Amino acid sequence: RRWEINSAPAFVSMPPNFRTLRDLPQTNERAAPLLGAQRSSSRSTESCVAFFFPGFSIKTLLFWITIAQVIMFFVSLYIKPYAYFSCSLYVLGAKDARSIVVDYQLWRFFTPIFLHSSPTHIAFNLLSQLQIGFMLEQTLGHWRFFVVYFLTGAAGTAFSCLVFHCNIGIGASSSLFGLLGCQMAYLRLYWSKLGPARMMLLITLIMLLIMNFIFSFTFDNVDYAAHIGGLFTGFTMGLALIPVTESPPTWLEKGRLIGSLTTLGYFVLTICLMFLAVDYKSECVSTAAYCAYFD
Repeated sequence: RRWEINSAPAFVSMPPNFRTLRDLPQTNERAAPLLGAQRSSSRSTESCVAFFFPGFSIKTLLFWITIAQVIMFFVSLYIKPYAYFSCSLYVLGAKDARSIVVDYQLWRFFTPIFLHSSPTHIAFNLLSQLQIGFMLEQTLGHWRFFVVYFLTGAAGTAFSCLVFHCNIGIGASSSLFGLLGCQMAYLRLYWSKLGPARMMLLITLIMLLIMNFIFSFTFDNVDYAAHIGGLFTGFTMGLALIPVTESPPTWLEKGRLIGSLTTLGYFVLTICLMFLAVDYKSECVSTAAYCAYFD
């Protein structure tokens, strides 16, 4: 979820191979059952993690991005834990259109991805991105995944600035919806290769999107604009960046061109509208001044 504050997966990685007891040097018979139990427990743990988070690995960008998001949540609680929590989020880089346009604090396109408003908020976003993100990073590669994750987050922030002029916004859900959009592009690119499973994958993805959008438009303070911006650019960037190594579709080159130009056009249009079409200085109270007043 992205909050406004008013003021075919690729391949599942298999567990690592363990040596058998006979391969262990100097293993006595009394120790063997214990070692076997440890291996069985380790396999069970890895299978459980792989079930909930397919492709899980600590050697991924997603894992360390998630760690950074958890750390920033506790930092935000430590700075100003109660009455002025929105100010602590602002200081740490929450989306604030007036600060971006008037004060040129362009880092606020990206920093909201690392901030969350409550334990429920961060748990929902991070568990969701861990469930779908590892497989996508395996498909894209580390650096393509990095580009998709952060640019879709920025795209969501930009569209949110146009829809919610004077509200600050936080949350990784613009990037989460970007990953969902990228999965849609994956299905489109690999549709002919997925076989009978493709309809089940498509239905699952559509149901997931429907549930998320129902949630977005049902509850107050949920930034649906950031979700839409992330989802749209996730799909267009997926068309442009997802590698297709074998038997590419005949329309691949055209699709890559359309995806690239559409993504570029989205950023040019939204940023131009932000800086030229909306007078944030006169419409919005300075959040910086507001927080300084209570400091």
